[in-house]
Amino acid sequence: LRSVVYRCLFSLGKKVSVQSFSVQIMCEIETAVQIAHRMVSRTSSAVRCLDTNIFPEDGGPAPGELVELSGKTNCGKSVLMLELIARIILPVEHGGHGVGAVFVNCDNNVHMLRLLDIMEKQIVNNSSPAGRNMGREEIRRIREESFTRLTMIKCCTMDEFEFTLLSLNDVFLKHPAASFLLIDSLVAFYWNKCTEKNLIRMDTYLRSLCIRLEKLCKELQLVAIFTRPSYFGTGRESTSDGLVEGSQSGSVAAVLAASTSAF
Repeated sequence: LRSVVYRCLFSLGKKVSVQSFSVQIMCEIETAVQIAHRMVSRTSSAVRCLDTNIFPEDGGPAPGELVELSGKTNCGKSVLMLELIARIILPVEHGGHGVGAVFVNCDNNVHMLRLLDIMEKQIVNNSSPAGRNMGREEIRRIREESFTRLTMIKCCTMDEFEFTLLSLNDVFLKHPAASFLLIDSLVAFYWNKCTEKNLIRMDTYLRSLCIRLEKLCKELQLVAIFTRPSYFGTGRESTSDGLVEGSQSGSVAAVLAASTSAF
């Protein structure tokens, strides 16, 4: 007998208010064969080395790992996030990896015009000498084709962020080519969660989110990349077992200055 997995897919309605969500619930059936094919497809298309400046030795990050971008305010975390997005979604022949990504924008520090500029620079810098004189229309075509591999989710409230976390499994189910989850910033709504009647330590809050992300990444063979301000949490205690500092899947605060100095 062929085993069958039933999944409930939650999708936002067209109207989203601050207080509540208009939610539509659909039921979709996915066979075990389809699940296995989706997992194998993600694993086989895994990026060996996302960025040689950040992962110079053994490459990475590998599917199932978490990467934390930590640093002071305005040090360039969001800019580095944009550069990684461009590297993920751009075609291989233009300096990218040609895979999909889901980007959750919580801090509203990411400006799409900046992403377009970064993509254009990568396209030109990684083209052949003859291709560096390509016209604006060709650059636009490459960027538009790359954007088909990017799913963007903007969260303005704590409720929207919580709903997004709950629905991520179904988002990646609908986008099997997506191998990366990027969140800026993971702790943006901490002060909405921590109230006078519901006190939560920063370390506890961050650790709980990392555990949820780690579970999702291991189940779906994803890589999660998120930003965190350096003042938030106290270091090792705030990380989960899947987040190893100073290694492939650890904090890359040390490379932020080098990575952003080029901008």
